[in-house]
Amino acid sequence: MKVEELRQVMRWLEEARIGVFEIESDDCRVRIVQGNPTSVTIDDGEDRSDGVIVAAEAPGTFLVQHPQHTGPIVPIGGLVRAGDVVALIQIGSIYAPVIASTDGTLAKILTVPQALVGFGTPLFEIAYQ
Repeated sequence: MKVEELRQVMRWLEEARIGVFEIESDDCRVRIVQGNPTSVTIDDGEDRSDGVIVAAEAPGTFLVQHPQHTGPIVPIGGLVRAGDVVALIQIGSIYAPVIASTDGTLAKILTVPQALVGFGTPLFEIAYQ
């Protein structure tokens, strides 16, 4: 890929307000992070002093594992840091990352993997450590 092509990809990501983009093959992995990665969190009125809900930022198919890997990106009970990729939303041939909004452990999966989700669909609960 030429530098100007990469700059164009960066502009498209910025225009689409996509803060993190990652693509991987057998011999190559590219991760682009612009600004501070964000995630959607949900305030449903319940006291969640023990954790937060991470929700979908875009409509698509919810994936807990990368298609080229056999295990989950983060297993239940796995440690995460704010900014870590915890899942993917597949939009056509694009895989948009679902980003942890806080440090903690992945406590619950709230949506069936491979299900179609919309913006704001609750995906995970991250428990504070």
